[in-house]
Amino acid sequence: MKAWLTSLRDRPIAGSERVTAMVTVTVLMVAAAILLTLSRPHGQPRRSSPRSAPRIVQGTSASRARASEESTESTTLLTPRVARAADLFLTGYLGYLYGHAPIAAIEGATPALLRSLRAQPARISPGMLGRRPHVVALRGTPAASGLLGVSALVNDGGVVDYSIGLRLAPHRGRLLASALEGGE
Repeated sequence: MKAWLTSLRDRPIAGSERVTAMVTVTVLMVAAAILLTLSRPHGQPRRSSPRSAPRIVQGTSASRARASEESTESTTLLTPRVARAADLFLTGYLGYLYGHAPIAAIEGATPALLRSLRAQPARISPGMLGRRPHVVALRGTPAASGLLGVSALVNDGGVVDYSIGLRLAPHRGRLLASALEGGE
């Protein structure tokens, strides 16, 4: 059996077989291109400018379900002032994180947090460059004394939303992001 397969593999291809093979490959390539075009993830924009900023949008059904489970304590922690401070930081940070903006575009961060981000630059994969992140929901979280906690639910067109935790601190009369979740 092995000898027969080897002889079949090594034999010359007839002219009619070449045409059939070329037509088959062409049809498969066109079909794959059509399927890839039609399988764009739901909610992902077809075209957007490379500098488009993340935006706060109405939550998906999953995020609405999570939001309904929030305690009243976390809702009261998220005042309009806290939400504006978190949104200001996240707009620049998500642009930087996905390679759409330089680190200088990050506003609303303490100098110490900016130094930390410069010391450990973001690793941007080619797949991240094409994604357009946006904040789906913001939620207040408990934090250490003198700090305010915020958890942002982010969607970048992928399958799963993810959260980014922030710590906001008063700094010269403003609320600034002083740390990301997991780092102080």
